[in-house]
Amino acid sequence: MSIKFSDQEPDDKSLQGLGGWLVLIGIATVLTPVGMVLREQSVYRKVFFEGNFSSIMARLATEHPFIPTLITLELICNICFFIAWLYLGFLFFSKRKLFPRFFIWVVILTPVAVLLDSVAIAFTTNVSMFDTETVLGLLKNSIYALITVPYMLGSKRVQATFIS
Repeated sequence: MSIKFSDQEPDDKSLQGLGGWLVLIGIATVLTPVGMVLREQSVYRKVFFEGNFSSIMARLATEHPFIPTLITLELICNICFFIAWLYLGFLFFSKRKLFPRFFIWVVILTPVAVLLDSVAIAFTTNVSMFDTETVLGLLKNSIYALITVPYMLGSKRVQATFIS
């Protein structure tokens, strides 16, 4: 078995297409909204579809007046991220020029949103700002951003693929 290294840079045509490391980005782009639905559906189903929304909000409002507002903002934020990931899927598979920039924004805003949500809850309630779930979410999303953002910015395949 021999490994052959070429002195020539491959031309842009050989890098066009959803191959290489972009396959992993594509898998993540498809699975992220699915994971969001699976992760959040049990919470939202109990709150909205089992008739508990009004009673939960009324109880929380007496304990912590800002919690209903935070829950509403969190729900809106989750819906926006869900729609953003669906749109990213469209941009990815249609190879739109906007994909890398929009992807970078979404990937950077995700850990920022997790951190802001955690800070808001910590200041509003007595809940610890850095519980295990929050720390793991921040680490996972930050590591993902640290890997994928430089790839999106520097990859010749990304530049050759997302051109329409």
